[in-house]
Amino acid sequence: MFFGLGFWNRKVSYEVFLQQDGRWQLDAICDDEDGAIHEAKHILATGRSKAVRVVRLRTLSNGAGSETVIYEQEVKVAAERPLSISTPSGEVVLCRSLDDLLATAGRRTVGQVMRDYLQRTGISATELLHNWSHIRKLQDKGGLLMAAVHRVAGIQAEAAGQSKKERVQTIDALLEEASRRARDFASERGRYPSFQGHDLPGFAATVTGLAGERGDYVLTSLLTVWLFEIRSLAGKVDVLVPLVDGVDDARLLALIDGLVADCLGFAEVVQDLFGAQASLGQCLIRMAGVIQGREADIAALREGALKRVGRLIQAGQFPECRTALTGRLMRELAGDRPLDARNPTADPRLLDELETVVRNADGQVLGGEAMLRAVDARRLKQRQSVLRAQGLHHVADNLRSGQA
Repeated sequence: MFFGLGFWNRKVSYEVFLQQDGRWQLDAICDDEDGAIHEAKHILATGRSKAVRVVRLRTLSNGAGSETVIYEQEVKVAAERPLSISTPSGEVVLCRSLDDLLATAGRRTVGQVMRDYLQRTGISATELLHNWSHIRKLQDKGGLLMAAVHRVAGIQAEAAGQSKKERVQTIDALLEEASRRARDFASERGRYPSFQGHDLPGFAATVTGLAGERGDYVLTSLLTVWLFEIRSLAGKVDVLVPLVDGVDDARLLALIDGLVADCLGFAEVVQDLFGAQASLGQCLIRMAGVIQGREADIAALREGALKRVGRLIQAGQFPECRTALTGRLMRELAGDRPLDARNPTADPRLLDELETVVRNADGQVLGGEAMLRAVDARRLKQRQSVLRAQGLHHVADNLRSGQA
């Protein structure tokens, strides 16, 4: 009889714990088991914690009780690889002033060297150079910025007629000026309206009226503030492209063109915009067609930001995007990924088709000599692969460009 009373007078509840800084913290108390486990799974799914635990608590009327862990889960997080810097490719471009650094070639170099950091943080080179919050976060990354400066200085020193040490000092001074200008703008931002994502011409006119000769810099900085909460580079392209609706001001078209082009320098963004393709080769052929403004390739694109970019390239209004996509195409062509992973024997045919598409009606080659070198290098790799498959490794090793 005593045990019967104890059974009916007991109370059961379920406590949900999450782990923070190595300690378990009570997050919720539920009346039923299913609800408690659902709440624990929700914590994991939303990233609030990497470890959760559900405890069933039985309490008798006399205050005695027992605790039992009925659910426990931990998300294993792979160690994040260290941030890396990349070597800029293409023509060596020297920045002698802050305007040079903020211009197309300067931003492209920043985007190439800082590709890993920009990709992980979801920002573009323009955002990094104009937004004080982004600059400050980069400065907290220890020697990453200094390593990037030394990498660029080592490449540019000879072309600049400077020693590496002198070139480092020059680049440092430019970056310090960019940082100071972004910090000054952050302190005065309250003087300007916030961009609401529409009527870019009207907003630009208002900003120019307030900022005067600093209008272009302030306008770009205000757009980076607007983009701050969009943490996906592809998402930035999606919101930026519609801003050109009704815009016939070359200055504003160039601004949006540059912002979008910054994002198109990343393979993941281009892949997301183009969507699933039968093979890398087919994707590059389609990309070359879009860059060349071929109606069939643009019309075949799915509706969205990329199709609109294609139309703007076709109309000659997005030259920076055209250059960015061309660079992306050449980097993929120069890589080691097969043009058709499922059917390697199709690689030569795909390369032949691509080589045709990169030539316009006048015989001019998209990307010029750099494209021809990339095609030639890819053809050499294909020939070497065939020779190695036949066991002719020595012949493959000695094959030279132009003999393929």
